[in-house]
Amino acid sequence: MNIVVLTGAGISAESGLATFRDAGGIWATVRVEDVATPKAFRRDPARVHAFYNARRAQLRDPAVRPNAAHAALARLEREHRGGCLLVTQNVDGLHARAGSRNLIEPPDRPLRRGAQRQPLRAPGRAGRGAGARRRLSRSGAVGGLRGTFTQLSHDSGQGRG
Repeated sequence: MNIVVLTGAGISAESGLATFRDAGGIWATVRVEDVATPKAFRRDPARVHAFYNARRAQLRDPAVRPNAAHAALARLEREHRGGCLLVTQNVDGLHARAGSRNLIEPPDRPLRRGAQRQPLRAPGRAGRGAGARRRLSRSGAVGGLRGTFTQLSHDSGQGRG
């Protein structure tokens, strides 16, 4: 049996990272339109940079580490006899730090780039993730898999992502 696990910001909340949609989360204090759109960047690049620099600083905090859920998913991948694929919308890198290797992360991880604009490398085998990212961003499908995914979230316990 093959398993696909989908994760979002809620899984990293226990690690000390703010979620986006939770009550009191990032979008409760900042409008997405003001910091996370091309129009926002054209209007106020300093504000957009400050927003992402604050997220980067949070990721550099030594107290932010993979939690029990990250570790459990890495263990599932190692011990499950079938295939196990972890798909996350998170840019925090905590799944990889916990040991997950069969992992698909967002195609552009600006928070992990730092100040330099370094090319991103896919986790796992060379070239595999990059090709999957390229196909996903172009066609909405990875390999021959097409369909709609429902996001499961722990934010607010309401499953609204």
